[in-house]
Amino acid sequence: MNTAPVIVFLSILLLSRTGSHDEGTWSMNVPSEVTGLVGHPVVFPCTFTHPHRQHHDTLQVIWKVGGIHNGMVVFQCTTHNSTGSCRPEVNLDQRYKLIGNPKAHDLSMQLHNITYRDSNKYFCRVEMPGQGGAKFENKMGTHLHVAAVPKIVDLLVQGSGGSEYNAVCRAEGHPLPIITWTGPDDQQENNGKVQTNLGQHETVQELQNLSKEGRYTCIASNEYGSDRATIYFIHHTYRNSTYILLLMWIALGAKFLIFLLLLGGMAWQWNSDQTEMEKKLCTKKTPSEGN
Repeated sequence: MNTAPVIVFLSILLLSRTGSHDEGTWSMNVPSEVTGLVGHPVVFPCTFTHPHRQHHDTLQVIWKVGGIHNGMVVFQCTTHNSTGSCRPEVNLDQRYKLIGNPKAHDLSMQLHNITYRDSNKYFCRVEMPGQGGAKFENKMGTHLHVAAVPKIVDLLVQGSGGSEYNAVCRAEGHPLPIITWTGPDDQQENNGKVQTNLGQHETVQELQNLSKEGRYTCIASNEYGSDRATIYFIHHTYRNSTYILLLMWIALGAKFLIFLLLLGGMAWQWNSDQTEMEKKLCTKKTPSEGN
């Protein structure tokens, strides 16, 4: 069972300025990096200040991914005094949501159900059409670091039917999980372990030459949580394979004998029914012949 995930945000505030206005009066505060867990939402904080004292009627909020100039717009909305809300005009995959209040200089955005593919740099931008086209954007960007709680996706015992059997545990997560084992005596198993990484997010480890029967537990863990799964190993050995074949033939012979007995019983019952029916027919014909 997965432990309760905790989303960690690493916020190192940077001051980034751009635009054609007085550099001393415009500012934008964003973290250099945020961390989110696969399948969970993550927030990109972004606040700004500007030199315009009068109330701005219209604000346009833009978020890009990949680059400040050639990046793709993933979210865009515009505020209006008539509604007070920021009406989305672009919302890629319908996974983005503005959670800040642009009127209060807060452009913070939330991304839902993140995946490994979302790992990238994100840039926020604000435009004020009513102030002569004033605009400001963050040049540094906020990097999204995607992490994942470990999950065991497969656990099995492999063997050729001889004396050597291996327990195999496959787990995924980011950073790559560390796999440990406990044996039938609930002690950690340290001998004969071979681990292979299948990529950035998946790893496999074999516990070789299982020597004891019983319960073996695979535990996968990283700094964001852990997962565990259990398998039972029971090894039967026979000195004489002919004995196994003999038992198989005896079992098959017993089943065949039972089948023959059932078939004979059904035939006997059918013959009995036929004889009884013929007797009844003969009994009915006898009085008519005497008349």
